[in-house]
Amino acid sequence: MTPFEIPLYYRLYKKWRHVFIGTFWGVVFYLLINLLRPDYGILRPIFEGQILTFIKDFFFYYLGFEWISVFIFMKLSLVYVKVFKMEYIRPGWKSVLLFNFKYIPFIFVSILLFAPVTNGIRYIVFNYPNLSWETYFPEYFMQSRMYIRYLVPLFFLGMGYLNYTVFVDYNYWQNKRFKKKIQTKEKTKLHIKIPAFDHQGETMLSATDLIFIETKNKNYFLHTKLETLQTKSTITELEELLDTEGFFRINRATLINLKYFKNYAHWEYDKYIIRCLNTDKEFIMQRSRLKSFRETLTEYNLS
Repeated sequence: MTPFEIPLYYRLYKKWRHVFIGTFWGVVFYLLINLLRPDYGILRPIFEGQILTFIKDFFFYYLGFEWISVFIFMKLSLVYVKVFKMEYIRPGWKSVLLFNFKYIPFIFVSILLFAPVTNGIRYIVFNYPNLSWETYFPEYFMQSRMYIRYLVPLFFLGMGYLNYTVFVDYNYWQNKRFKKKIQTKEKTKLHIKIPAFDHQGETMLSATDLIFIETKNKNYFLHTKLETLQTKSTITELEELLDTEGFFRINRATLINLKYFKNYAHWEYDKYIIRCLNTDKEFIMQRSRLKSFRETLTEYNLS
């Protein structure tokens, strides 16, 4: 069997303690590069005995503002991986290598987007109200020298961020596969309960009653044969919860219960229509998900 696609969640974006530590070492790496300069560059105050001045500059002038750079970088990264469909990866060295190459252009372009912002803010903070072109150029102006200063540490930081994501989600995916192997073969007995609510109140909805789950305008709806309820759990959280129980995410906004799967058919271009029992609604799935969908159907003996 061809291995499944591994969903990537880019969890590091939510772990800001790790982000701060990574930024700290990135700035340290950047500062150490100055040891290669004859005058030691921005490390010069240390060799002149101005250690307190250097410490102040390090935490405020360099590290503090570069956290802004990293924040913008990671925000842009989330947009990039969605636009270029980097939310799934197939296991194997070849796939990982191609995945890394696909991410490299973003690192080169992102500097042009966040560096002017960071250095513009830095310029205003340190020079206000005496703002003039003479003080802005060339020290704070985006030029080749500044670009190169950012490129080396950001390259390692960006590739580390990407491969951390692949590593963590690969382990998570492997653990889920292991759990599937030791599970009972009886897939129809679903015991998971999901907190749900409607205008009348709250309840616990059995996963076995769900036909599909969808998100609309940041609201999450649970559809059964008889009713539609809402839940506060996100579609990603529900995907992780129900992955081993016969649910499949056919697109970003929809999870279907394979117990109710009816059939699928080619629609147009690279899209397929998915139909389920007990509902007239038809779902759209991209061709890129078809292979994983077929494999999952085979695993659950539903093909």
